[in-house]
Amino acid sequence: MERVKIASIHGRFQPFHNGHLDYALQAFERADFISVGLAQIFKPRFNEDEKGRNSVSANPLSFEQRSNLVKAALLEAGIDRTRFDIIPFPIEQPSRLREFVRPGMVCFTTQLNPWNAEKIRLLEREGFEVIRLRVSEIDGKRVATGTTIRELIRSGDQSWQRFVPPAVFELIGSEYLEHFKLGTVPTLSALSSP
Repeated sequence: MERVKIASIHGRFQPFHNGHLDYALQAFERADFISVGLAQIFKPRFNEDEKGRNSVSANPLSFEQRSNLVKAALLEAGIDRTRFDIIPFPIEQPSRLREFVRPGMVCFTTQLNPWNAEKIRLLEREGFEVIRLRVSEIDGKRVATGTTIRELIRSGDQSWQRFVPPAVFELIGSEYLEHFKLGTVPTLSALSSP
């Protein structure tokens, strides 16, 4: 594949885990600069019987907290800070993507489930070139879903450490652990500020 100058990756990254890092590193192999887009959940649902991506329990971390985790993991992986920025990525409001995603930017993505297929459709409908990257296999040893990681954190099971980069484990353990308790609502100010 031909190298591109600027591209994006995106996700909720609740939290940023080894599978996400694999995705990011693939993108850095193919682009000079990456905008890491943090998807926003605009109306977290307070009904915890619903375990979907819009529930409060599925979105414990704010934009700023996720940004800190991504930055720490990428720097730890040896990615120069001049090669990336972190931006809001309002995929649930695709008409707003152009407020944050630069014109001509290639959108790297993965496809593991029906929501990923829908995101690809939305991005292409908005005129973005989408390139699919390889998905890391969920093996229960090094790679797990965000849902599994959040459940392990909430249960107090320290085995979640193996599923995240060391810098992420350190930051969550020292600063963000309480945000994984049910009932916390992340700040969604990244898109509402001027």
